[in-house]
Amino acid sequence: MLYALYAELSAVFAVVTLILGHFVRTMTLGDKAQPIFQRFLMWSAVYLVTDALWSLFESEFMNATTGAYNVIGAACFISSGIAAMMWARYILVYVRGRTGGAYDVLCSSILAAIVICAIGPLFLTNRGILFLRILLFLLIFSYYIIADVVLLASKAADEFHQVRRNLAILFTFMPVVGGLFQFLVKGNPFYPAGVMLLCLCSTCFIVTREESHSYAREADDFRHDAETAMELSRKDGLTGAKNRMAFEEASNAMTEQIASGGAEFAVAMMDVNNLKEINDTYGHELGDQILILAARALETAFLSSEIYRIGGDEYASIIVGSDYTFLDDAAARVEAAVKRYNIGSDLSCDLSIAVGIVRYDPSRDDTCSDVMRRADVAMYERKREMKAAIR
Repeated sequence: MLYALYAELSAVFAVVTLILGHFVRTMTLGDKAQPIFQRFLMWSAVYLVTDALWSLFESEFMNATTGAYNVIGAACFISSGIAAMMWARYILVYVRGRTGGAYDVLCSSILAAIVICAIGPLFLTNRGILFLRILLFLLIFSYYIIADVVLLASKAADEFHQVRRNLAILFTFMPVVGGLFQFLVKGNPFYPAGVMLLCLCSTCFIVTREESHSYAREADDFRHDAETAMELSRKDGLTGAKNRMAFEEASNAMTEQIASGGAEFAVAMMDVNNLKEINDTYGHELGDQILILAARALETAFLSSEIYRIGGDEYASIIVGSDYTFLDDAAARVEAAVKRYNIGSDLSCDLSIAVGIVRYDPSRDDTCSDVMRRADVAMYERKREMKAAIR
């Protein structure tokens, strides 16, 4: 009756392991370790099924020849060895991302020894069989020892993986402890229980948590990509300055600040002079270089305020911070920056920028657009002055 109960429990463990295998197959971890873990579960289930059959051969429900009994026993030990090897392989890939070299040679050698020892009882006496089975357990346990050595020697990348590593070390001991108890208490399924618990705990606390962590990483990557795309959508592709959409968002935000009171800012409207003539005379490539040069010069003049390209040759800035504090010198800073860039430039023509700057006036302006319109008028007045000076 004891062996029949043993067989029933091993069969239940096998069913649990098969369910876990099906569950893991539905996951989408997308890493190299997942298929190895699936094979570990499959071979664990094979071991548990053969272990249940082997126990039935020792019960009153089935009578078998010694040869058949030993064949089932050999299959049981071999499948257990392969399952243990798959666990060690899974740990190595999970920790290091790969296998190969000395590890593969060692594991293959252990497996070869397990196969030889497993089929040995077909040709030996009872005393020799007992020795071989002890040796088989030691060989199988060596895979779990390899796994724990790899885990102990590894360094976790973050706290999440540190917890996973510590759990894996603990879970790896379960079959070993179960096997030792089985030697001490005959006829009890401690080792198959240890294998099943390893399958169950590693699935629940390592693999599924890894999937959750993977989904979290994917969500973070998606969020980062979305933020990057949003940032790029607010940039001018030619000059790298913020674009009109970004300017309108900043303008609306400043209008909200006006409504709440306490707004203190100015608006600068800037226009690159003679861009059409430059394009017609020297080509659009030089015109593009002039626009890029203008953006760099304006960024030099306004250190605490964003520069926006809002049209073909038009730039704008909502002046705040230290730029606003020294607003009276803003036009002079733009002229000085343009002059420095012209001296250092090897372009065929000089950069020229007309600037109109207007402070926000609560008595006249209800929105940022109101300030912008007045700055636009000031800019065109300055453009006419510059053209008149040339004549």
